[in-house]
Amino acid sequence: MQALAAWEPLVRTPSCGVDCCAMSMKMRQSLDEFEQAYVTQLQSDRRRQDAAIKRTEQRQRTRIANRTNRHGTLRFVLLVLAMIATAVIVTVIMFRTLYVVMG
Repeated sequence: MQALAAWEPLVRTPSCGVDCCAMSMKMRQSLDEFEQAYVTQLQSDRRRQDAAIKRTEQRQRTRIANRTNRHGTLRFVLLVLAMIATAVIVTVIMFRTLYVVMG
C-alpha cells in the first residue's frame, strides 16, 4: 500500500506540468459535444429522409390518381362511342331488313 502511495504524486503531476484531470475533463467534454452534435445531425438526417419519402409517396399517389382518372375518362368515351356505333349499326340493319321484307 505504501508503494502505491509513493507513485500517486507522480501519476497526478506529469513532467510537462499540465494537469491531467483538467485535460481529461476537457477531452471528455469535447467528445461529449462531438457525440451530441453527431446525434443531432443523425436525427436531422432521419427527419429529412422521412420527409423526402413522404413527398415521394404523395407524388406517386397523385400520379396514380391522375393516370386512373385519365384512363377512366378514356374508357368512358370508348364505351359511349361503342354504344352509339351499336345503335347506328342496329338501326341500319333493321331498316335494310324492313326494306327487303316489305319490298
